[in-house]
Amino acid sequence: MDRHLDFQDIPHGTMQTSALLDIESDSEMTSSQTKMTENPLEESIGASSQKTQFWSFGFFQNLFDVDTDQVLSRLYGAVVPYPKSFLQHHVNGKPDLYGPFWICTTLVFSIAISGNLANYLQAAGDVDYHWKYDFHAVTFSATAIYSYAWIVPLGLWGVLQWMVPEEHRLSFLDLLCLYGYSLTIYIPVSVFWVIQLSWLQWLLALTGASLSATVLVTSIWPAVSQIQTQRYVVLGVVLVLHVVLAAGFMLYFFHASPVSEKTVAETVTSVLVNNSSKSNSTVSV
Repeated sequence: MDRHLDFQDIPHGTMQTSALLDIESDSEMTSSQTKMTENPLEESIGASSQKTQFWSFGFFQNLFDVDTDQVLSRLYGAVVPYPKSFLQHHVNGKPDLYGPFWICTTLVFSIAISGNLANYLQAAGDVDYHWKYDFHAVTFSATAIYSYAWIVPLGLWGVLQWMVPEEHRLSFLDLLCLYGYSLTIYIPVSVFWVIQLSWLQWLLALTGASLSATVLVTSIWPAVSQIQTQRYVVLGVVLVLHVVLAAGFMLYFFHASPVSEKTVAETVTSVLVNNSSKSNSTVSV
């Protein structure tokens, strides 16, 4: 029975070599995984999309992966601001670009169409004026809205990256989501801006700017408050830009000058007088 038992001598260095190979392969896998997760671009944009690379389709698919209830909740929070931060209460670390994209697009056409309607009402009493639709209103409104919704968050993100500690910073995606949803209130406001009453137009502009500015301030204040000396300067610039946007919408697309308002009122009065005189003459005959 002992004749069938064969023992083989294994060299002493073989097991050490295989163990070293396993350790080296594990270290290579760990280093490659570390490189993949330490992409500074993905880290600066947001933690919610770090699982995929920036230029992949899956990265942008995550930004539009929201359901109807989430979008409606965020729309409501943008119109009726809470004392708490909009980003903490509604976004909660999962920003999306679906809502901001359609809000900006809807606002572009809402302002263009309502602005043309307001222009028609302003010129309705002038018999010598031939009204026509202004297609440039779409271009102007789109340029203003998309520039504001992208450039201002980008500038604010740069300021926060420069002046705020890393643990208190807001990601670029958070700011894009915040600014996009903050424009929601201007969609219904743009419809009521058609009414040619100066005091009502200014009241609507101030109301819309106040509500949307509240959403912005309550969301960015935890980060801005970490700035040592210029926190109120940064906050003031954010508020001024927001008020300028609202005033620009109203003045450029909807507001009638006092002269045109007086002319329209006089024209309407003269038309009513002429119609009443004609009816009186007809009755007398």
